[in-house]
Amino acid sequence: MIMPLILPHAIELGASPTLAGILGSVYGGLQLVSSPIIGKWSDGVSRRFGLLLCMIFTGLGYTVLGLCSSVLAFFISRFILGCFKHSQTISRAFLSDEGESSPSGQSILLGNFNSFSAIGFILGPVVGGHMAESQGGFSLVACTAGLVFLLNAVLVWCMVSQSQTESSGSPMQKKNSEPQLMRSETALSMEKVGSEELNLNMSKVLRSFKDFNWSQLWDLLLMRFFAGFSMIIFRTNFTMVLKLKFSASPSTIGYMTSFSGIIAALSGFCIGYLTKRYKNNARLLLHATIFQVAALACLTVAPSLSLLLLALVPLNLVTSVSRVSATTLTVRSASASPASDKEKSAASVGGVIGLGQSVMALARMSAPLVAGVAQEVAGVDAPAYISVLSAALAVGVMVASGRGLESGVPSEESCDKDKRE
Repeated sequence: MIMPLILPHAIELGASPTLAGILGSVYGGLQLVSSPIIGKWSDGVSRRFGLLLCMIFTGLGYTVLGLCSSVLAFFISRFILGCFKHSQTISRAFLSDEGESSPSGQSILLGNFNSFSAIGFILGPVVGGHMAESQGGFSLVACTAGLVFLLNAVLVWCMVSQSQTESSGSPMQKKNSEPQLMRSETALSMEKVGSEELNLNMSKVLRSFKDFNWSQLWDLLLMRFFAGFSMIIFRTNFTMVLKLKFSASPSTIGYMTSFSGIIAALSGFCIGYLTKRYKNNARLLLHATIFQVAALACLTVAPSLSLLLLALVPLNLVTSVSRVSATTLTVRSASASPASDKEKSAASVGGVIGLGQSVMALARMSAPLVAGVAQEVAGVDAPAYISVLSAALAVGVMVASGRGLESGVPSEESCDKDKRE
């Protein structure tokens, strides 16, 4: 709704293009640092409380953004958003908790979540674009976005019970929950202002990262960086390709963007079926990434808009599958610890998902710069070739680590059987 309008508004406030780019990088850098910290913090408190806090501060951040009239106020609003806009991270952690007993069930929940998120990306730019054309349009869009987050916080407060988040929480969270931290009351009591729920102990959170099963996570995080970098650099350059290579009009670009969002939304509902058919998220992720390489290569050499549109279908399908499979596999791999460490690993779901979000934040920070330099040096198609290479590197990381290969990783069924034993 507001994303395409943020940097142009910074320039309208008097920021130079370079300063506007730096302000954008500040947001990405804060997300890079804060995402795993907030995710790990939510492992120690209720997901409900974490969602409420993040949505309230995000709503306030967008409201400040809509009311700001200086670059300094713009920076303050982006700082707030960079630190607290993690509702999707905590939501994914909550859904992972809900589907913990079944890999296919977990994938279905995450796939449906991504589909509804994609619907927002279809409708948001259209609504925001029309609102921005009115008098004081940016302020109206930003304040509306803030209001939406505050309304979401009210919905979470009213519809997500504390017992629901506690019952779906990790074993360590259940074991260590204390009576004074229970959120059964309908209002915050003064006795709890100094409790663990509100007290974000940074040293404790940072020390807890050593509990991550890094031997099972490093290749997945590296793969997610290369695959995410590939898609972000492609999308960053996509509009320029349509304009310069195919002389597409703004309306054509808008329709193609909406078409991509529709395919992504529909794809999310198919993920549960694919997971059941494959019965192995690692193999599904490997095959989806291979198809991503092929689809990006076809888009790079497509000679016409019709073939470009046709190639967007498999690309959006496999990227939707990859996002869900990578998240599910990351959570499962984080729990694949020796018996003595299982409870610690199970208590790190939010932190692990936040770490994955930080990896994507790093890709979002670096991809636009790489795309711009490549386009200036080697032409409009250069970023597309880099995206193909990056996706191929993601496949190489998986193959080198044995992910998705018959001899390299067991099926989810055998993993669950080992855990029960």
